[in-house]
Formats: sequence, structure tokens, C-alpha cells
Amino acid sequence: GMRVADARRAESLAGQAGRKLQEHLNRGLSGEVIQADFDRLELAAFELERRVLAARDAQKRCGGPAELTGEIEQFHQRSNSWQDYV
Repeated sequence: GMRVADARRAESLAGQAGRKLQEHLNRGLSGEVIQADFDRLELAAFELERRVLAARDAQKRCGGPAELTGEIEQFHQRSNSWQDYV
């Protein structure tokens, strides 16, 4: 459960980074700002992936609740989507 909570927080941070990037793109900010936003989003996406893998490992070792499996997989898909976007 703790690892899934970590993944939830990482997913939230990735979402915030994505929204910030979108806002800055819409406002037409400079290339340096946009590059920093892309870098932030990339870092958040990799952190989400790391947290997802940790949650998967913990669930395998501890036999956590089955309902967490679906949530973990959703986080994994979001991580892949963010990485593909970046």
C-alpha cells in the first residue's frame, strides 16, 4: 500500500508538470522555459515509472490486494504515455 501511495504522489507530480507545460505552450513562452518544462515532465515520468516498478515488486513480494494491481497498471500506462509525449 505504501508503494502504491508513492506512485499516486508521483503520478500527481507528473500531471502537474504536464499541466504546467501545456499552460506555458499555450501562452507562447520562450524556448528555454518550454525546454525546462519538458525536462521537468521527463523527470516526473521516469520517477513515476520507478515508483510503479517498486509498487509491482512490493505487491509480488507481499501479495498485496488484487485491486491495487489495476491501479498500478494504470500508473504504468500513464508513465509510458508521458514518456512517449516527451
